[in-house]
Amino acid sequence: MKKIENRSCHKSCIIWLFKYHYSFVNTLTSSPFALFNEPGGNSSNGLKASDVDPRLVFHHGVPSGATKFTCDNIHNILALSTNDGRIKLFGKDNAQVLLESNKLVPSKFLQFIQNQGILINVTSNNHIEVWDIDKKLLSDLYIVKEEITSFAVIQHSLYM
Repeated sequence: MKKIENRSCHKSCIIWLFKYHYSFVNTLTSSPFALFNEPGGNSSNGLKASDVDPRLVFHHGVPSGATKFTCDNIHNILALSTNDGRIKLFGKDNAQVLLESNKLVPSKFLQFIQNQGILINVTSNNHIEVWDIDKKLLSDLYIVKEEITSFAVIQHSLYM
């Protein structure tokens, strides 16, 4: 009996989501300004500026402009950096993650700290970005004033 209830709940949630999405898209495409009740979109029940945040939400495949790559053989992760500063991770079972820092600049060096779940990215403006792969976020940023001309992680340690 539980399986039937879960299916019907799941089905009704999907139907509700489809109807909501369809009505929103239909309203937006038929008359984009119908969502705004006041000039400037300041209505409390209309579309607000914070509702529209154009950004890359999903990306599949190898990004264009890939320049550097590194591999973590233990976790089976491949990391690619692009000339516009994005980092794409490829994992097991076709899993993909796109990492973006606040300042998108190209990478000079890209390397994993093996078996730690940490990716080090040295950018062209001499910032060292430390990415936590498990949390998929930028955990630390070190700003170096001198030019970084070479970089290596001593394997099986946390030294660079």
